[in-house]
Amino acid sequence: MADNVDWAVQQLGPGTRAVLWSHNGHINRQASGAGRVAMGHWLAARHGPAYLAVGFAFGAGGFQAVPVDDNGSPGWLQPFDLPRPAPEACETALLASGLPNAILNLRNLDLTRTGARWFHEPHPLREVGDRYPAREAFTPGAAVLASRFDLLVFLRTVTPSRPLERRQGPQTFRERF
Repeated sequence: MADNVDWAVQQLGPGTRAVLWSHNGHINRQASGAGRVAMGHWLAARHGPAYLAVGFAFGAGGFQAVPVDDNGSPGWLQPFDLPRPAPEACETALLASGLPNAILNLRNLDLTRTGARWFHEPHPLREVGDRYPAREAFTPGAAVLASRFDLLVFLRTVTPSRPLERRQGPQTFRERF
């Protein structure tokens, strides 16, 4: 994926800047697990401080996903309500902070301050992909936010996306793929 991103940017010529929107598991600077390395790790290694990893965390609301049954078979795209975050999760602490929606700069935190040290400690982080529940709703183990992301966007409440109506062509996720 990192090679594809670099190729696409190179096609647009020198000095091109780009924004890549992807799942936290792809853009973060850490390994994704099972011996895989995240795209963001490769992009950060290649581009240094020019690569800015922006992660997302959310406290409540809902999202769209493709349900997966016990056999791993996908269903149809549908909205889901978010479960309450685990007591030890990042989202629980962010909700308790009273912060409204916020963008937190995790670069160069003053580690002499207790609040800053929290971002350098492991905490479960909600991970929702395109299929649900394909895996645990929170990171296996825990995430050290300051190691994964440069900035963290925190949204107290999110709503499911609303698919656009199509006038022609495939109408469902399954028909498109």
